[in-house]
Amino acid sequence: MTLLAVLAVLTSQAPAAVPETETPAVIRGIIASAATKTPLRRADVTLQPMGVGSISGSAGGGGGFAGGGRLAGMKAVSDSEGNFVFTGVKPGTYMLTAQRSGFLMARYGARTFTSPGTRLTVVPGQELNGLRMEMIPQGVVAGRVVDEEGEPMQGVVVMALGSSSQGMGGNRRSRGGPGGGRGMFPVSQAQTDDRGEFRIPNLSPGKVILQIQPGRWGGAPVMGSGGDPARQEMGYVTTYYPGTTDLPQAAKIDVTAGAELAGFEVKLKRTPVARVRGKVLDASGAPAKNYFVNAMPQGSGFMGFVGQQFSRQADGWFELANVAPGSYMLSVRSDGGMRGSSHTEALQVGSQNIDNLVIRLNPPVAVKGHVVQEGEEKLDLARVRIMLTSEMPVFIQPGVVKDDGTFEVQNVSAGRYRVNVANLQGGYIDFIKYGGTDLSGDEAEISSSPDLLQVKVMAGGGSVSGVVTEDGKPGAGMVYLLPADPARRTTNSAKFATPDQNGAFTIKNLRPGDYLAFASEEPDTGFWDDPDEFRRIESKMKKVRVTKTGIETVELTIAR
Repeated sequence: MTLLAVLAVLTSQAPAAVPETETPAVIRGIIASAATKTPLRRADVTLQPMGVGSISGSAGGGGGFAGGGRLAGMKAVSDSEGNFVFTGVKPGTYMLTAQRSGFLMARYGARTFTSPGTRLTVVPGQELNGLRMEMIPQGVVAGRVVDEEGEPMQGVVVMALGSSSQGMGGNRRSRGGPGGGRGMFPVSQAQTDDRGEFRIPNLSPGKVILQIQPGRWGGAPVMGSGGDPARQEMGYVTTYYPGTTDLPQAAKIDVTAGAELAGFEVKLKRTPVARVRGKVLDASGAPAKNYFVNAMPQGSGFMGFVGQQFSRQADGWFELANVAPGSYMLSVRSDGGMRGSSHTEALQVGSQNIDNLVIRLNPPVAVKGHVVQEGEEKLDLARVRIMLTSEMPVFIQPGVVKDDGTFEVQNVSAGRYRVNVANLQGGYIDFIKYGGTDLSGDEAEISSSPDLLQVKVMAGGGSVSGVVTEDGKPGAGMVYLLPADPARRTTNSAKFATPDQNGAFTIKNLRPGDYLAFASEEPDTGFWDDPDEFRRIESKMKKVRVTKTGIETVELTIAR
């Protein structure tokens, strides 16, 4: 069957508006171990609807619903033969997942832990039989942390760092490093017990690095030889297995499915450290209270804290101990580091302590703006949120768009931010301007006197439909659609879709223009910030021209 023929069949079957009298569907499948291929009993299986809506019916085995009502997922438990069944399934689009102790969460159609899996398109009266999900046994890394004398160190945090595609929280990336800052990110962690032993579970196959963070549990720094205050202080600092403080020199541990790897001993040694002492003042010049201060290594690609303190001292003083010489970004946030005033600055730490550092918190400001619509058809902006995001770990409450299109983002500190428009349905973003300047892919420099933020949205837009194949069969993974113009590649303009069980996908509400389309087995959102990685896969992309009302078609194969 040709691409256009497949799309025509799928479009004719798409249940855009399903009457309550539509015949429900049935879904049956089996859960098995990816390692042994044997069935798994007592796996919790969830059929989750995608998008806004509710479902009704019952799950095989009397599982019922999770919470019931809007966006509730149907639940089932696999039997002694690994079988599960869902009955009374309303037509629609779903994701199928499974969880079981000792295994990583599985998604239907995913061959790896990080793959997004395959959507299930269910039509009235359909019986989907023989669906098979193979669960990957979790990997475990265990070991021991001791001091320079071989004594166990209790309460030390040991993190397993994986590549950007291994993180449990999705694909995170830091733009601070070269070419977009692809780095290592925490995928799981544990804390040492009274014997200095740790056991890190829930690891997916791949290479990990062990990072040992003594922090406040690693003991207070001590003076050098003879306890002379004039000599260099010594303390425990962040260390990587087998015993280096330099991340590039860390050993990578190859974790396979179900592997129980033990015997990784790390001996921490006191190294030259410094203290960073200072005072935080509020906008009026008075000592600040209830603030969080931390230092983060620059260019590491990992937002790890090497020194941190939550201070309630009345005099506004803070002290960060055990800070190794190097380049850092010092961050101060009031109200526990999540809301309110903030300050960031570069910090260079040498062999000597830093004393009497004075930091003044600037008062937060409100960024006001307006969402403008053009055209006869009006969009529902009630769910639209305007979000400001930065490199620093700070939460800013999104701005809510009012009936007249105005919005206000409060508690914003001066700095550089990316503007994201979330939950826009039925249309596309034509432009985002700050102070009259089109941001495109740039960040907005927000000062203590912020300019007006303007967002123009248009109803409708073009569409791109297609089929993903792999070795002549429907492919699973992630479809990406990026503006061909590098200046316009942002979180707002990059579009994604997961193919269904037929390999079909549709991306709607696209801004007219030229795009690059490709499909990958693994999700990697934000890869366009890495020039080297983008050049590697650019030759595998297909060019698509989107018009305002047109429906373009493209056939993609999984890029490797």
